[in-house]
Amino acid sequence: MIERMVWIPVIIALICLGKQVAVLGKRLRAVERENEELRTAACTERKTATVPEAVQVPEPESAPVPSKAATTAVPPMVPQVEAGVPPETVAVIMAAVTACGYVPTAIRAVRHTRRRSKKWIIAGRIARMR
Repeated sequence: MIERMVWIPVIIALICLGKQVAVLGKRLRAVERENEELRTAACTERKTATVPEAVQVPEPESAPVPSKAATTAVPPMVPQVEAGVPPETVAVIMAAVTACGYVPTAIRAVRHTRRRSKKWIIAGRIARMR
């Protein structure tokens, strides 16, 4: 008798869960139908959209003369590259810096690092052993 009483709440929970799954299935099908309708509407809009004609801007009668300060361009900052570093490596470093949201001119120099202290090597090895 006690065993039956234990299973009754489990069976009721499974029945409720089955009903919830059915309701969610109906909602999912409705959302899929709406999504398909929106996609077809977007495709037809793209096909029927016309490209506007190019607008021509009239040229001014007299073009302004640029000042001397405007004609003097500031040369871009190029990082100092140590001999032996391939240009592909510099390009990858600059791309990574740009991808992180910084300006590529933030790189001042690209050079090989020299291991000055073996303490950091030993610390790294000990950290991996933990």
